[in-house]
Amino acid sequence: MFVRYMIALCITGVMGTMGCASHNIGTALPEPRRLGYDIAAFNAPEDASVQEPAGADVEEPTGFLSLGDALALALMKNPELAAFSWEVRAREAEILQAGLRPNPQAAIEIENFVGSGEFDGFGGSETTLGLFQLFELGGKRGNRRSVAEQSRNLAAWDYETKRVDVLTEVTKNFVALLVAQKQAALAGELVNVAEQMLDAVTMRVEAGGTSPVEQGRAQLELHTTRIDLQRAQREVDMTRQRLSAMWGETNPRFAEARGTIETTAPVPPIEEIVVRINHNPDLARWMTEFAQREAIASLERSRRIPDLELGIGIRRIAATDDNALVAELTVPLPIFSRNQGAIRAAERRVAMAREERRASSVKIRTRLTDIYQQLVLSEGELTRLRDEVLPEATTTFESARTAYQRGRMRLTGVLDAQRTLFALRSRYYDALGAYHQGRADIERLIGAPLVEEETR
Repeated sequence: MFVRYMIALCITGVMGTMGCASHNIGTALPEPRRLGYDIAAFNAPEDASVQEPAGADVEEPTGFLSLGDALALALMKNPELAAFSWEVRAREAEILQAGLRPNPQAAIEIENFVGSGEFDGFGGSETTLGLFQLFELGGKRGNRRSVAEQSRNLAAWDYETKRVDVLTEVTKNFVALLVAQKQAALAGELVNVAEQMLDAVTMRVEAGGTSPVEQGRAQLELHTTRIDLQRAQREVDMTRQRLSAMWGETNPRFAEARGTIETTAPVPPIEEIVVRINHNPDLARWMTEFAQREAIASLERSRRIPDLELGIGIRRIAATDDNALVAELTVPLPIFSRNQGAIRAAERRVAMAREERRASSVKIRTRLTDIYQQLVLSEGELTRLRDEVLPEATTTFESARTAYQRGRMRLTGVLDAQRTLFALRSRYYDALGAYHQGRADIERLIGAPLVEEETR
């Protein structure tokens, strides 16, 4: 009898689930943006017990570090990027959980025992052994799985956004380190010039050609340049620290960044850049955001349909030594709540997503315009400094130094020309850094290299 009951229950369960519709929305994961797509990035393994996923053995060099080295290290070892990848894996597990059916429940019920009279002891008892199964109707399980799939896709977009952010930050920090190294080298060169000037002034003082006051002034200038050199070297150390932190290292192993920042390229017209803004990951993810909110609305609409709970069991009547089947069907009556509030909220959040996407688009386009204008200014400043201002300042300084050695100029004039030249060279390096960092920011906004065929 019990075996026949179990078979009947299984058949009932199959028939009940056949009518449960499944609602699926596209589950394609986002395609990587073209920015750095050819560089391997951390991808969490399915097995959480695996400590070192494939590619995690990338090591930081102890000598020179190139931009390619820095990008490869950061994409594989950046702890924040790794956390986003694990979140994608976690939401994949939530898809599995969302697609599971409710568990059946076993129950045992004993009635009419340990009472009085004929119900004393268990002689008049009735024992019921039953199973209860909840049947979800209206496609709830399929809709629930669709919501979980879209949540996974959003996590994948978050990962892709973080990957592009890491690429951009590493590039900007690497450029900043190259500039800091240039500034430190410039400060060291200025110390050498100040030492040469002090030697020249000392020789003139000893020969009686000038006042000892000028020797003190040259000595003071040398002290100042050495202080500036120490400051520039500390800036190099701090920038190295910031760069190595991008791959989770607190003590940099590399000695020096190796690369060039003097090479520049014309900035494309802004009209050519704006048309590529849709590749921005923050903007592209909104298609998945819409899909997820639509899936949530579908899930809430399916919850209007009440679920069925079926229970079936076998009852043992001790008094007559008989068995009998019992059945129970529970159906909630949707009289007061038909989930109307949750449905309206979900539908309104779909409408809200349209405005949020529009606001995001305006924000990104405005930022692109601002960065583009700054980049154009940096490019113009670089051109004038390199082609006009620096050659003229170099000629002026060399002429002033020669005139001083021949006794035709005071030391203050030479020092002024020296400060002007080195300040302009420092400004030139700063402009180079601003130019390359501006390009990196624009590439972040369009999710691709500014010039596709360009290689760093």
